[in-house]
Amino acid sequence: MKCPACGKYLRIKKVDNLIVDICKGGCGGIWLDRTEYKKVDEQKESAGEELLNIEIDPDVKVNTNLKRMCPRCETIVMNRRFSSVKHEVEIDKCLYCGGYWLDGGELGRIRNLFDSTKDKTEATNKYLDKLVSENEEQKKQKKKDESTIFRFFKLFSPFT
Repeated sequence: MKCPACGKYLRIKKVDNLIVDICKGGCGGIWLDRTEYKKVDEQKESAGEELLNIEIDPDVKVNTNLKRMCPRCETIVMNRRFSSVKHEVEIDKCLYCGGYWLDGGELGRIRNLFDSTKDKTEATNKYLDKLVSENEEQKKQKKKDESTIFRFFKLFSPFT
């Protein structure tokens, strides 16, 4: 497979019971299949430790603003999304095969976002509570706006 960021060929690396594809000697990116991401994204997971220091070529320049093609599917453009509710690290995900592309250094940043699974769960719950409360406020405002519009037309309607 070719690296979606710099075009070099990815190398296979066995880490614990995982087999991942890395851009060693290139941009330092990592390709993780659908189930592998959740096995390396937290500090407590030993498999991720070996993936934090992938050899990079300092002369390789990567444009992180470009959309990436999935290295597995080759013809599918990956979707960019945030790795967590903190919205600090963007990663690429193939919506067809479910794989993840992490640019060089992103795994370390992801693993350092939360100190523990408990912290991650609490942050997620807090974020979801905020979304629900914002949605409720939007519903109230919409109802208020509809009522105002109804009263306006009722006032000027010759049929009332």
